[in-house]
Amino acid sequence: MLEDVKELLGIAEDDKTMDTRLNIIIAATTKRLKVLLGGLDVPDDLKYIVTDVSIMRFNRIGSEGLSSHSVEGESLSFASNDFEPYLDDIQSYLNAQKRSDKGKGEILMRYDTPVYFQKTISGEYDPNTGNYGEDSVDETLRYASVMDTSIKTMRLIYGEIRQGSLCIQLQNHYKEPFDRIRVGDRIYTVDSSRKLRIKHTFVVSEVQ
Repeated sequence: MLEDVKELLGIAEDDKTMDTRLNIIIAATTKRLKVLLGGLDVPDDLKYIVTDVSIMRFNRIGSEGLSSHSVEGESLSFASNDFEPYLDDIQSYLNAQKRSDKGKGEILMRYDTPVYFQKTISGEYDPNTGNYGEDSVDETLRYASVMDTSIKTMRLIYGEIRQGSLCIQLQNHYKEPFDRIRVGDRIYTVDSSRKLRIKHTFVVSEVQ
């Protein structure tokens, strides 16, 4: 992987000055892609995504207006939507995995539904007008297992059967603050959140 990235960046193979930083970027990119795959290891067919995104991130280090991340002591900056051009390929791979499992007669929980954790960003104050700007919404994509909430769980949480309630499970804990969750074109509020050893489960209801 490192050799491919250096070749595409035009860095000589015997030039080791950027190897440490490149390896950090490649590792961070691989971890992020693994999250988008619902915890699955990155297959050979999708490793080109790691190469492409690593090159983009390397080329943008030091640019302004990018999100800051710290990996293994190195502070890196990159846009949060670097994987957007590849989401169709990621989804196609997850769908293929799902069909393969069904063909084998296996019943597995698949983390292949895109869900978006929404955080409302308050508009900035304009001292010239004395007004605040419009709020904006920042979204973070995760792939999850999404299903209707069981009747037993609804009775436990709501004391009744509630239409439009979903159970959303992530392969890993979600640690960032958020306000709501979007699934498709519908917005949900979290009524119950439970962290298991690794997985994170949310019971949500649709915002009317």
